[in-house]
Amino acid sequence: MQYPKRFTREIIEALEIFRFSDEHEFRNRFIGLSIDFFPIYIEIGLIILFLLKVDPSILLFLSILSFFYALFHFYKIFIDTKNVVLKKYEIKIPGLTKEVSFIFVSDMHYGPEYYGADATKIRKMVDLINSRNKDLVIFGGDFVCRKLDSSIATEYAKVKAEDVIGIYGNHDSLYLNEKQGAEMPVRFLESMNGSGIKFLNNEGFKYGDIYFGGITDICSMNLDVEKAFEEGKGDETRVLLSHHPDIFDFIKEEDNISLVLSGHTHGGQIYLPVVGSVLTIPCRNTNLVKGLYQITDKLQLFISMGAGFSSTRMRLGTQCEVCEITLTN
Repeated sequence: MQYPKRFTREIIEALEIFRFSDEHEFRNRFIGLSIDFFPIYIEIGLIILFLLKVDPSILLFLSILSFFYALFHFYKIFIDTKNVVLKKYEIKIPGLTKEVSFIFVSDMHYGPEYYGADATKIRKMVDLINSRNKDLVIFGGDFVCRKLDSSIATEYAKVKAEDVIGIYGNHDSLYLNEKQGAEMPVRFLESMNGSGIKFLNNEGFKYGDIYFGGITDICSMNLDVEKAFEEGKGDETRVLLSHHPDIFDFIKEEDNISLVLSGHTHGGQIYLPVVGSVLTIPCRNTNLVKGLYQITDKLQLFISMGAGFSSTRMRLGTQCEVCEITLTN
């Protein structure tokens, strides 16, 4: 395979380790199912304690606790999954001549899988986007889980914005099951015909004084940062769109990029104090999970928590979000 010139041997080896594999998928599915069915394990534990003739008062106390936890768990798994919240972020970029505000959404994960978003959730997300009345909407990839469904394109076509741009993610590329490769995800891009989304595949998009460069997913090993910005004049503020946050491994100082917008991590999805992320997403830089990070003196990285789920419907310490991002000086 002909790798892009920015792929060092170290990066290629790391991608082989941290890419999605059958082993990683099986592990996360096992963890996800264990989380989703955790109340059943608790009930089995209570039955065992009953058979061991534990003090009835203790058993009653534990049963009451398990009941309230089951209610909470039921809400998180079957009700809260439909919710998407609006989160506002302000990012300061030195030298920016004019304030710019837009919508950024990543990791929708539409699909028939038990943890996949259904059409109702996508509609709710689109309604939330439209309620903000922004001229620019950006999608950060992973529109689907594992299967393609061209009917969803009609839902995205309902986004009311002058400009709607996007990039594809690893799920859209169908890279699971060892399908990594250099080819473009033609079937996915065809399935999104009629969505109204302009996909940037190593291409740029000028919006006011900002030049957005969108690249293909890292695992495709087909990304080209230079090509994404080659149509720019060089005096615009440069923002790079990359589904995978590890892209800053490929960025050079001379690229003059001020901000990277990413997703992929789901914010850890289940993010606990001290413990951190329970459901790890393959990344080289596992300490970068959600929010804004200062990578270098000039370069900032923003990671969205995403609007969907992976492996489990449970979210703790994170939320399904639509990001309203305002860039200021």
